Amino acid sequence: MISEWEIVASNLNLKDWSQLYYAISCISKVPFVNVGAYKESSQLFGKNCNDISRYMILLSDYLCDDMFFYIVSQGHLAQLQKSITSAHITTAAINNALVSSIVLNQLVDGFFNDFDPNIALFLFDHLQKQNSLRLSKAEYNGLLKLVVESGTEAIINQVIQKPGFNLAANNNHTIISVCKYGYVHILERLLAKPEVDPGANRNMAIINACRFGHYRIAEMLLLDPRVDPTDDENCALRLACEHGHLQIVDLLLNDGRCEPSCRNNYPIRIASMNGHLDIIKRLIADDRVNPSANSSSAIGYAAENGHLEIVKYLLQVPKIDPSADSDYAIRHAAERGRFDIVQLLIKDRRVDPSNRNNYAIRSASQNGHFEIVKLLLQDSRVNAADDKNYAIRTACRYGRVEVVELLLSVPNVDPTDVNDYCIKSAVQFGHEKIVSLLLQDGRARMPTTPPLGGLFDYLFVI
Repeated sequence: MISEWEIVASNLNLKDWSQLYYAISCISKVPFVNVGAYKESSQLFGKNCNDISRYMILLSDYLCDDMFFYIVSQGHLAQLQKSITSAHITTAAINNALVSSIVLNQLVDGFFNDFDPNIALFLFDHLQKQNSLRLSKAEYNGLLKLVVESGTEAIINQVIQKPGFNLAANNNHTIISVCKYGYVHILERLLAKPEVDPGANRNMAIINACRFGHYRIAEMLLLDPRVDPTDDENCALRLACEHGHLQIVDLLLNDGRCEPSCRNNYPIRIASMNGHLDIIKRLIADDRVNPSANSSSAIGYAAENGHLEIVKYLLQVPKIDPSADSDYAIRHAAERGRFDIVQLLIKDRRVDPSNRNNYAIRSASQNGHFEIVKLLLQDSRVNAADDKNYAIRTACRYGRVEVVELLLSVPNVDPTDVNDYCIKSAVQFGHEKIVSLLLQDGRARMPTTPPLGGLFDYLFVI
């Protein structure tokens, strides 16, 4: 069996890994498996990894080095620790494996998403002990970036204490990432290093802290004179409002430098969109904030996205106009199916549910919001036949049975409008119940031409 292995191994083509697996299977009696049959190399490696490690001593030096790099690239730390003591593995192979993994990580986006940073640190430490570490400045920076992005707090804490690393490299990527992940103790160490700039890259460190809700980190950064929380049009405050971090919003406003009315009062508008009532209240308490900015879009966004309590609150704010932007609030609440909000808004005398050619009932009918259509029909201002009976035409087109049945009972609704579009579209798209309803109504007639016959003559009239 050994002789068979040696014969196969001596004729290996290093560009074809399947031959290597075949050779290993010969000596280990593990059934040969095709590399292409596995979606993840780790599945394949799991079958042969122990044998690879065991029989690496049989390989020639150059093949052993190549196999060693494969172990590194697949992240098998246990097998790496076993095989690294092999006399056949050269120091150059270890160094090249480390450097290659760094380069690949930087050049191929996502290639090493699951890369274990312990692999890099293990090789790094091994090479340092051998006094044979040969990394360029760019490679040091690449390794630092790899470990910071992939590692835990403990691993990052290890690497920042090792010699050779420039912690300000990659435009201060280390401190920016540490603030993103919320590693308070590491931040304390980094802030004590003069080369590290917490305000680098347009103050991305505090922006990350505010975006991801790391209060203590934001607090620490605000105490550093190099940090400007107003950078990038008050991005830190805007993101804190967007993601609902009330304590950080309060921290930034109390700091005094941030402008809560930035970007046409974006903070209160985005907080309304995302449903952060507590932040809205905090912002309105600031005299600089105008809750009616951008055509009272705060209440419009809240209504559109179903935030009932925010709509209730904003209706009590004197500056807010719920009818702004052609009654955006009720139009888009109806379109999205926000029944409770439509019910609330329609009671407000300032709101007109018929605005924009009765957009509210047209969109509600198209989307099948039966209860909203029923509610809107109770308002005398609403005309369900507007825009060539758009409401019933789109309800038929999209198979909204309940809505069609309701609209057929409305006196001024005409299901024959636009060349009998209702029944033609119902036939075309297979809505049998709607066809039946229309025929029972008696005004529509079954089309005499095949559904595809003149479809494009009327289908796009909507």
